[in-house]
Amino acid sequence: MKKVKGILASFILITIVLSCSSNDDEANLSNNCGDFKEQTAQGNFRGKSFTVKGGTYKKVFDDYSFTLFIYEETSGDPCFVPQFNEGQDVINITLSSAEPQSITISNTGQSGTDMLSFIRTTQDSNGASIDSELSECGTIEIISVDSTTKALKGRVVAKGVQGSEINGNFTLQLCE
Repeated sequence: MKKVKGILASFILITIVLSCSSNDDEANLSNNCGDFKEQTAQGNFRGKSFTVKGGTYKKVFDDYSFTLFIYEETSGDPCFVPQFNEGQDVINITLSSAEPQSITISNTGQSGTDMLSFIRTTQDSNGASIDSELSECGTIEIISVDSTTKALKGRVVAKGVQGSEINGNFTLQLCE
């Protein structure tokens, strides 16, 4: 009986070790975007360099929408329709929670939650058009949310499927 229990215990231990090892390998493969850099979030948006100039976050239905501004906001309502002199490029992140957490993202199976997009909005005589570049890989980390100022601090490293990228820290203001 002791021999059977020993074999059973060994089998369970081997199964646990193999399943943990397999999950770690999958996580490493799904985020080949690199490590976080200790800097203000910056990168390139379709070939043009940028440094994040702030942004907002708000609850939209059951999820949270985080908008990182590529350019300095010049007018409009930052929580509704911000205006920028240089263009309407933003990085949009959708997560199910604004609590401290770390999320690994990829372009496979992206739906409304846990995704990052590089978004360009253009205006011409036919109206507005939106061009979205999904992330190929990345990690988003919410570090803290200040209950007094409602400021959310986080960091991100991500690459888009068309070559855009971002890496570094950001602070966003809550839109209520």
